[in-house]
Parts: sequence; C-alpha cells; structure tokens
Amino acid sequence: MTTDQQTVTNLKKVTVHLQPDDVDSQAAEATPPAALTFIFGIGSSGLSEFEYQLVDKPAGDVASIAFQRHQAPDYFEHLSAAVLKLLPDRNEFKLKATIADVQTAQDREVIKAMAKLAECEGECGCGCGG
Repeated sequence: MTTDQQTVTNLKKVTVHLQPDDVDSQAAEATPPAALTFIFGIGSSGLSEFEYQLVDKPAGDVASIAFQRHQAPDYFEHLSAAVLKLLPDRNEFKLKATIADVQTAQDREVIKAMAKLAECEGECGCGCGG
C-alpha cells in the first residue's frame, strides 16, 4: 500500500522552516530554523510571490529566497508581519525555506485564518491588502 504525499496547494496547512542561506554555511547551519505555519492561498490578492515558490511542492522541498526588509509586504503579502517577527533585525535576507509539513487544513483552521485577515483591514502594513 502506498500513500500519496500531499503537495502545497490551496487551503493546505503548510509549515515552512526558514533558515539563513548565507555564504557562511557553518554559521547558517548553527542557526535554528524558524517555523512558519499558515493556510496556503487565502491572501486577498491571490498567491504571494513567496507562495508561488512553494506551489505544488511536497514536504522536504527547499526554495531559496532573497529579499530586502522593505520588500517583505510585497513578497510575503499577508504573511509578512509573521515572517518579519521570526527573522533578525536586518535589511537584507537570503533564506532557505524548507517545506516541513503539508496537511489538509481543518475547516475551522481555514475560517480562523481568514477571520484574522479580515480583522487587519489593511492598516497594518503587512501587505494583506485588506
């Protein structure tokens, strides 16, 4: 019996580990990954650039991303505030985003995530577009 590995698609609960992907690989490996868990594809403007890096990939896949702090709202959109809270106070980032887990989200998790976005009303600067 085989089990199908879930891939990142709309309304999946996705956990991504963000870790520095700098030239100094020894220092990057010594930095513990920051976990970001979110419901994929619920942003008010469709998929963010970050989400496009993950679409249709299974757990274990890795995406390399680079951005500057001021680009975070556009790159991560509704996820930018959460991402920036996980990262050190720097202006430039080069990260390795490892898909740690992909699950079918429970209905209540989707509703809760959508309600949180609706609370924002676009005044947070997070890129949610609310």
